[in-house]
This record gives sequence, C-alpha cells and structure tokens, in this order.
Amino acid sequence: MRTLYLLGAGASAAESNIGFGDKRIPYIPTVIRFPEAIDFLLTSNLFPYFTVATGNYITNWLNKDIQKDLKLLKNGTISFGTPDTYAKSILLSHGPKSDEYWNTKRAISFVIQAIQIFTSVDPRYFQFFSALLNYENPKQASLNENIFIATWNYDLQLNQSLTSLLGVLPNGVLESKINFHGKKNNQSGLKKIFRINGYAGGVLVGKDGEHHQDFGGEVDSFYNTTERDIDRLDGLIKFYNSANAQKNEFFINFAWDKNEASRREISDLIELAKTIECLVVVGYSFPIYNRETDMQILENMKNLEKVYVQDKIDHTYKIKEYLRAAHSYNDDGLALLVKYESNCDQFLVPNELYAESSF
Repeated sequence: MRTLYLLGAGASAAESNIGFGDKRIPYIPTVIRFPEAIDFLLTSNLFPYFTVATGNYITNWLNKDIQKDLKLLKNGTISFGTPDTYAKSILLSHGPKSDEYWNTKRAISFVIQAIQIFTSVDPRYFQFFSALLNYENPKQASLNENIFIATWNYDLQLNQSLTSLLGVLPNGVLESKINFHGKKNNQSGLKKIFRINGYAGGVLVGKDGEHHQDFGGEVDSFYNTTERDIDRLDGLIKFYNSANAQKNEFFINFAWDKNEASRREISDLIELAKTIECLVVVGYSFPIYNRETDMQILENMKNLEKVYVQDKIDHTYKIKEYLRAAHSYNDDGLALLVKYESNCDQFLVPNELYAESSF
C-alpha cells in the first residue's frame, strides 16, 4: 500500500537528555518552547572543558548581530505566540526583502541547527529508518518502495538520522536511492522525501531561488558526529557569521512565502498525492496558516483507503473536517477511514505495509 508520512513538530519533540538542571528540552523545540531553547543557547555554560580569555559562552563566538536577532526572536515568539507569527509581523512591518525579515529566518535556522548539535537525533527516526531502509551496497540504501515522507518541519532529524545510519556525509546520502534535496536534486527516480517548509541551513540559489542546497564547507561538519560537539558548533557559527557577506536567502519557508523551489516541492508532492493509498500523520495539528497547502494535498488523495493520526493529543477532528470538505465523506465513512494512535514511543508503521512488504 503506497503510504505517505506527513510529519509535524510532534515528530521531533520527544524529550532529550539535555537541559537546565532537571528540566529537559525537546530534540527540536516546539513553537511554544522556542524561547526556552534560545535561553539555553545564550546563557548555558555548555563547554566547561573549553575556555577562552573572555569565558566559554556561545555568545563569545556569535557576532553581535546574530545575538541581537536571537534575543528579538525570543521576545517576539513570547509576544506573538510562535516564531511563524512573529516572522509575519516582521514581514508586514518591514517587507519580504528587508534585512529584518532575512535576519529572522537566519535566527530560526541557527537555533534549530545549534540545538540539534546538542540533542542529536530523536531515536524514533533511527528505529523508523532501520525498519524501512533496504541495503544496496556499503554506505548505500534504498527506502522501501511504498514509503514517502513529507515534513513541515525545519529541522534536520531526517538528514542526520540517514547520514548516521549510512555512515556518510550529506553528499553520500545522495548516492543512495533516497531522492530528496541537495546539489544533485536532478537525480533519476521517484522523489521520496519532501521538505514542504524548507529546512534549517538550506539556502536558495539560482534564478528566482529555483534550487536549494545545504551541502558544503562548514555545514558538512554539522553532520559529522565523529567530531566534538564544540568543533561542530564552531563550524556552524562560522557559517552563520559569514552568511551576511553572501546574503543568500535562507530556505526557511513560511506559508505566505513564494519562491520557485517551494512551489516545485509542493507541486511534486501534490502529484504524488494522487497515488497515495495510506496517510500516516505524525505530530501534526493542521494549523490554519497551512490550510491551503494541506487541502491541495488531501484533495488529490482520491485513492485514500486509510488514515492514521499519531500524536499525544487527538487531532483527528481536524483532518476529518478537511477530508469532509475535500471528498464529501459522511461521519460513518470518516469513522472507518481515520484511526487515532496515542502511543508515540515509535513512529507507526501500519499493518497494511507489513502485510504487503518484507523489510
């Protein structure tokens, strides 16, 4: 059964082993906990074994502009409720081409990547890919032919779990039959992973931002978990400190942003939706500002036979509302179609997949 996983923030929000005292932070902060994550980065004494003349806080490595933008992002998220809503306020007050809007995207991108260096990867991603990756050659694999993944998240949990399992840096993943973004995104074969909202560390290149990439220079060190965290962070900070000079647009996409790369990503996903028979929604609550894209995806799922919603909170009423509008299901039909799963210890792999596939 051809299956699409639709991932939201809950797919990366399990508690990590990192935090202040007894208080843990998620592998990737949810919108509500973004200010907490920024505080962690700016005030924690993270590396007691690394000292410089002025101390050992991250703020000693970040340039003053980025520090300022992180503080603005923290306060804006508190005031407006989410980083996205704060970014919309910057767009409305300064415009889409303003330095302020660019700085906001840079700050969001940095927080997500820096936090992931310390928290690493949610183990559920390793478990998931271990079950669904097929060996091809040393350091090469293919994703189960019936599985596709679309994520609304900016984080790099997917990327880092794949690079770690395969024992490669990002370009090495592209040698496998797991087609997704990067310099070689003209690969032959069916695309398997879709980044609807872009991703942290990604930049738009080419005319009208028609391509996106993140593979090069210091960014490779982000994925190299054989290096010390301090060295990975140092490479990441060099990348963000120097980003001002090149002024590439960060591929952090909000629902209202329009560029060729995001249009192509959504268009490809809508085309795939026409063939999907099973939808697994993990940690996604269908927020109102994504409604237009979500409806386009669901309207094209004309062969849908089963929907699973996996989350700690039951959001099935939202997707039922969308499906009712898209396909005129009645209550009895929706009750048979949509199933809720509250156990989030592992990503759900539907029985229908096990019945048809050998892993």
